[in-house]
Amino acid sequence: MRRAGEDHGRSTDLCYRYALDHTAIVAITDRAGTITYVNDKFCAISGYTREELIGQNHRILNSGTHPRSFFAEMFRTIARGRTWRGDVCNRAKDGSLYWVDTTIVPTPGPDGRIESYVAIRQDITERKVRESEASDAVDRMRADCEAKSEFLANMSHEIRTPMNAILGYAELLKEKQLTPEEHDDHVETILRNGRHLLAIINDILDMSKIEAGKMQIERIGVSPIEILIDSISLMRVRAEGKGIPLELEFETPVPAAITSDPVRLRQILLNLIGNAIKFTEVGGVRVLVGIEDPGSENPLLRVEVADTGIGMSREQVDSLFKPFEQADTSTTRRFSGTGLGLHISSRLAQMLGGDIMVQSEPDRGSSFIVRIPTGPIDAASLIDPEQAWALLQQQRERDAQRTNEDLKPLEGVAVLLAEDGPDNQRLISHFIRKAGGSVVLAGNGIEAVDAVAAGASYDVILMDMQMPEMGGTEATEKIRALGCRTPILTLTAHATDREREISFAAGCDDFLTKPIPRDTLIDTISKWAGKSNQRAA
Repeated sequence: MRRAGEDHGRSTDLCYRYALDHTAIVAITDRAGTITYVNDKFCAISGYTREELIGQNHRILNSGTHPRSFFAEMFRTIARGRTWRGDVCNRAKDGSLYWVDTTIVPTPGPDGRIESYVAIRQDITERKVRESEASDAVDRMRADCEAKSEFLANMSHEIRTPMNAILGYAELLKEKQLTPEEHDDHVETILRNGRHLLAIINDILDMSKIEAGKMQIERIGVSPIEILIDSISLMRVRAEGKGIPLELEFETPVPAAITSDPVRLRQILLNLIGNAIKFTEVGGVRVLVGIEDPGSENPLLRVEVADTGIGMSREQVDSLFKPFEQADTSTTRRFSGTGLGLHISSRLAQMLGGDIMVQSEPDRGSSFIVRIPTGPIDAASLIDPEQAWALLQQQRERDAQRTNEDLKPLEGVAVLLAEDGPDNQRLISHFIRKAGGSVVLAGNGIEAVDAVAAGASYDVILMDMQMPEMGGTEATEKIRALGCRTPILTLTAHATDREREISFAAGCDDFLTKPIPRDTLIDTISKWAGKSNQRAA
């Protein structure tokens, strides 16, 4: 006959076991690790039935996540009769992984030796997933920060290097006893480094526009052959400077016109060709052009820029189009560059509806293949490349002859220049007067409005947007309110789409950004001066 104390103890044990089975994942193994008991929660989370588990070694759940040393330390602890606790990743029957907060308690037998191990677990899979996601996010942030820090350090180098040359050679120009050759060499050095610095600034602005979703794409008729030949002409000087050939080859007939954005298409080509020249020291660069699927509804312009340069590994290619990155830091040190050009080119190609692919092998060279939709193509418009080349060369010769004959393209053109910076006043006025035009200066918007209100006649008004007392936007609005129809051209250092929109809304006709090349300035003034005469007529 059982005593009351024994009944009470057995009842208490059953209560504990009931509570444990309903709140935890429970398993019992013998000293060898063979499973002798599992509860329903264990079966549910592992996906195995009780029959599949009993008699199996606990290694049936091993996920391979932990090293052998992890389990060796666990067994050393419990073999000494001590309780072990830790987070364990197990593999369920269906192959999925799950995490459990595990406590293993050694249980002694009647002789005092360890007879079994009771493992009590709690499912912590969701917590581990959150921790992993948080850790991944931290790793990504850290990697981004490191990439941006490296980019900023590289950018500092890229900006300060040409700036040092510009300031240094400007100082040299002040020396009194320079030979004509030394003078010309110093000027060319300043111009070359100034253009390089401007290209860096433009890349930064373009990337900012793209990342902010502010980059605008045009869809107009353009001549792909003309854009290609222009790009080759611009880059050939750089290639010749390195002593490598740059060739343009047509693989198929090319349409006389496609529908695309000429500025962005040219930007992509210049980036890819310039990049190929930069990384090629032996061999050369070839630009291969053709049309894919010309008879389909979606033909593509295909341009391949192939070089015999240093090439890249698969890992380097994978990171190539990421912002702030080049193939590796040694590449940056050896060849310089911001690592923005290819990222910008890739994004622009996508915005044009196309893509850029890369084929490369270390020490074997690289091929960058850009494919851009052309819009509908009329088979009759496909022209022989050699004939197109000859026609364009003839046109260039006519343009050059016309330029030589017309040394004063702004002869008789009167310009009102609203600009508060004395250096810019002198520079722009010199360009205009050298081209045959006349200039009246206004130091701010008020003076510009007064000059127009006084009744003087101008063919073109150049309007700086940021001026003291009255800015260019307000001045333009007041000039238009006077009934003046003279073309007004924005001249600003704020090269943003927002600034452009504000200028046009105020009444400006065109938008020029500083620093503006002399030829671009003269050509734009000449174009709008002709339109001004048409308006007057």
